[in-house]
Amino acid sequence: EVTANICTVSIRWFYNQKEGGFPVSLYEKIGLGDIFDKLPKRVVNLGEVIGGVSAKVAALTGLREGIPVAGGGADAYMGVIGVNALKPGKLALITGSSQLHIGMTETELHAPGIFGTFPSAIVPGMEVVEAGQISTGSIIKWFVTNFLNADLKKEAEERGIHIYRLLDEKAAKVPPGSEGLVVLEHWQGNRTPWVDANSRGVIRGLTLKHTTGHLFRAIMEGVVYGTAIILKRMEEGGVYIDEIITCGGATKSDLWMQIHADVTGKRITIPVEQQAVSLGSAIAATVAAGIHPDLGNAAEKMVRIKKVIEPIAENHELYKEYVRQYESTYEHLKEDSKRLVQTLES
Repeated sequence: EVTANICTVSIRWFYNQKEGGFPVSLYEKIGLGDIFDKLPKRVVNLGEVIGGVSAKVAALTGLREGIPVAGGGADAYMGVIGVNALKPGKLALITGSSQLHIGMTETELHAPGIFGTFPSAIVPGMEVVEAGQISTGSIIKWFVTNFLNADLKKEAEERGIHIYRLLDEKAAKVPPGSEGLVVLEHWQGNRTPWVDANSRGVIRGLTLKHTTGHLFRAIMEGVVYGTAIILKRMEEGGVYIDEIITCGGATKSDLWMQIHADVTGKRITIPVEQQAVSLGSAIAATVAAGIHPDLGNAAEKMVRIKKVIEPIAENHELYKEYVRQYESTYEHLKEDSKRLVQTLES
């Protein structure tokens, strides 16, 4: 049976269960009024059983006939389940080459610089709010790939440690704020909160005293300044975050996680299982199999916590000025950045 899942149709197709489903008048206005003949008629929740593996499919795959087949969701949204960020006040921070910020709220809201809210996209009756940064871990990789000298690589090899671990050590010796460096992490533009494809990356405040460790730390800090602005916009819109639960490659760096806590002023929680999308899918499967009654109950049983990082108050106070400088850097440069991009494209 061909079905649609509530996650995809809510976040991508403007589906709203509370208002009867698809906004037909919107689709008609944009010339897609006939699309409903082509869309699946049934929309299912995450973990809702659709049917069982048919005899034909069982023969082709080796799976047992009748195994329940249930609704799934978008990858990052399954990751929200996999870190158990299913209650208001919790934010899933899913890191990688880019990163997503996804939280839950009980009431519908719409505010500049955030996506959503998306009704019932994960948990029935709950709203989901989303934000994202395009360039995060990708800038770390860019820096390591293009600007490390041979001596640093040799040191890492001789000590038998990864180059990222060595750079973490050097960055940890640099004080918060990287002695005046401010990085705008817009290497590929800005997704939220400014939604600006023309913005570009900036490293500001360079002096002759700045070292590789300074630059590495400043890049990590710049990424988190962007996260802090996103949280600020969410809270201005009425979404209040007490705890950030994170997964992905960035969690391998204790320093970067502490920077996240210090800049945002929020508790950072790191689950044991970092393959959160896979775990979230498994959690939904336990609901489909009848092992647990719902996603929240299953996540409480299946997500275990590895460590909790608390913000250091004095660092948080210091970083407030750097976040202000970060925001000011964007505001002062946005028109010139747009003109430069247009010049390059002409």
